[in-house]
Amino acid sequence: MRGTIAACMVGLVVLTATFFSANVSADVGVPTSEVLTLRGPISIDGNAGFTAENGVTGGTGEPWDPYIIEGWEIVDSYIAIRIANTDKWFEIRNVYLHGGTGGVYFYAVSNGTVINSDMEGFAHAGIAVWSGTNIVIGESVTAGNGHEGIIFRDSVSLNISGNIVSSNAWQGIMLERCQMSWVIRNVISDNVFDDASDIYAYQAGVTLFSCADVSVYHNSIIEDPGQHAYDDVAGANIWDVGYPMGGNHWSDYGGEDIMCGPEQSLPGSDGLGDSPRFIVNSGVDRYPVVDSLTFDSAPYACFFTNVSASEDSAFVCVDASWSRDNEDHPSILQVRWDFEDDGVWDTPLTLEKTAEHEYTISGIYTIRLQVMDSTGATGETVRVVSVDASPPVAVAGSDIMALVGQNVMLDGSASYDDVGIAQFVWSFWDCDFVILEGAMVYHTFLFVGTYDVTLTVCDACGRTSTDALVVTVTGQTVTLTKLSGKADASTVYWLFEPVDNGEWCLRMDNYGLRSVVIEIYDATYGPAYLVFSATVKMSLYEAYPLGTAISDSVTMYVGAEYIIKVTPQGSVGAFALVNDMFDGES
Repeated sequence: MRGTIAACMVGLVVLTATFFSANVSADVGVPTSEVLTLRGPISIDGNAGFTAENGVTGGTGEPWDPYIIEGWEIVDSYIAIRIANTDKWFEIRNVYLHGGTGGVYFYAVSNGTVINSDMEGFAHAGIAVWSGTNIVIGESVTAGNGHEGIIFRDSVSLNISGNIVSSNAWQGIMLERCQMSWVIRNVISDNVFDDASDIYAYQAGVTLFSCADVSVYHNSIIEDPGQHAYDDVAGANIWDVGYPMGGNHWSDYGGEDIMCGPEQSLPGSDGLGDSPRFIVNSGVDRYPVVDSLTFDSAPYACFFTNVSASEDSAFVCVDASWSRDNEDHPSILQVRWDFEDDGVWDTPLTLEKTAEHEYTISGIYTIRLQVMDSTGATGETVRVVSVDASPPVAVAGSDIMALVGQNVMLDGSASYDDVGIAQFVWSFWDCDFVILEGAMVYHTFLFVGTYDVTLTVCDACGRTSTDALVVTVTGQTVTLTKLSGKADASTVYWLFEPVDNGEWCLRMDNYGLRSVVIEIYDATYGPAYLVFSATVKMSLYEAYPLGTAISDSVTMYVGAEYIIKVTPQGSVGAFALVNDMFDGES
């Protein structure tokens, strides 16, 4: 056992033994048996117990010069190292403790550190602390123990980081009634093989029992089939450090990583799961790390874009603030950009995460981002953007004169754009708001009036342009033609608004019509209602088959709006030239 552990000094650590096997990555250095001295158990009670006889090899107990206990191998003791009732600063390092009942046990201890050491094969815990304050457990191995790998009770200000905690029969790391502490960058694997979770629900790789303000993140938690984590106080503890730093790697996480961003709502992988990982009983890791946490690995490059435009160019703003690294905070990551993905970096490496680039030619461009962490490792990603350096030009055509009832063609096909027009939209008011889509459309205007018609074109990149024309619809000298089919199919309409009170009538120059039906509707307020209806027979006016007829007069009032409807009767092709006549009163 000692020999296999000794081979794992720095970097990739591979633990193999009769108890367990795990492939992990952490900065853990374990002393070799060749440089250790075998001795009996160490027991210190009170500050006065820090003596050479009790294994102290140096230091004065001050923060800048802690007592040092190092270089020992202790085998098959009841408690290998026991320290109680001390507040002097001390550091246990480079020790190998194995066999017996317990490894490192602290009682009412402040300012203690265990680093770069190995505690394995104990009947109970590898490291156990009761009523500790300001305790650091770092870059060590606690493996193959009969109870917990590391356990703290009633303690505050703990830092448990960079450790391998593996193949312990109960919990990997357990904190009970602890506060203001950190559990970070540990590899926690294959614990809870003596599974009694049906009796003890808190058995897990990481257990927080009645804790508050404990942060658990950037750990690789690999528990199969055991329970990964347990937290019994809702909202009291933190299981991630937000976006983009993320949370923990969970071997049982089954989510995808195809989105990015704080809401995981934008396309693009960022190394974090798109859905949260919930902790048993309470708690949530909002940003689970998809890949196993191997430190000094390449950072994850992630960015989003925003395209804006001027008259003759387009600007793409890029933001790499969402890039992340397992170790470095985003603020110390450096970035650079290749805006055409042509192999030439357009910007130098910089801490500034945002940049802007101007494109003067429309097209589809690939933008490449490179992110570098403090070790020099780099990660890259690309994003494709559509760039439109110039807007489209809308051409609605010339103004149009039309008669009531005429089917008017609106033609915008002369509009143009360098990347192609994707949409033509015509809009205007004709009793109601009208929207027509297409380069060439048709509309029948039923009332006399002036209509402002707007054409809006949108190109393939989303830029728009507008143009307008005026359609003037008149009711004078309207050709009223009998078409095939029902008479109503040949009806013409127009709107009449008197400028004075007066008498209105209709003049009809007939060419073969037998009669016409005249209907007048008052449309001043809300729905129009019929105020006049008459059938004019041309023969009564001696106007059949040719001649002129004038209808009876109708009193109309200033301020009112009237819809005039005229329907021809007769053989197909017969027509009359009609215009309205009005005799106003002063």
